[in-house]
Amino acid sequence: MTMHSEVFSSLVRLNIGGKKFCTTVDTLTQREPDSMLAAMFSGRHTLCLDSEKGYVFIDRDGKHFRHILNWLRDGVVPTLKDTQYSELLREAEYYQLLGLIDGINAILDKRKENEELDTELTRTDIIIKCIQSERVRFRGVNLSGLDLSKLLFCTSVRPGMHIVPTAYRGSATISHGQLRVFLWNCNDYKTVLG
Repeated sequence: MTMHSEVFSSLVRLNIGGKKFCTTVDTLTQREPDSMLAAMFSGRHTLCLDSEKGYVFIDRDGKHFRHILNWLRDGVVPTLKDTQYSELLREAEYYQLLGLIDGINAILDKRKENEELDTELTRTDIIIKCIQSERVRFRGVNLSGLDLSKLLFCTSVRPGMHIVPTAYRGSATISHGQLRVFLWNCNDYKTVLG
């Protein structure tokens, strides 16, 4: 066998749900040797070939197969929208690409975690936290813009005298339902006697 025919025989033409791809056997078998694709092209199985063009037909949607091929080539999970990740995850599960499955799940978990961190507190969230916990810290939390008009955040300066902030910016620690540490921006406050 000549060098030219060896290279040619390692090329694989794929028809994935009507979309055509060309790659090598090494690409399909090296990164994930236990995958369905590696098993298909191991030489142990009979493949469904298009007799005219020599394409191997796989009855799947080819929309995301380019991402699968690129991942098999370089191991990098593409940057996609969450809905596209869900579709790619289904394809990765079908082809049994465990590394790609793990990569997609890690990205989706990180996005979910970041989304939870970015979620803004509501008035109800603050009330529930104060009721459920002995001690609640609001360090670095910007409470401006929240309707906290029915909540009284104040601290005692001396017996019978309290400072009540009108600008809720700062941090606080609430312990046993009482404000213990009070670090508000006190440019806007009023003093209440009694």
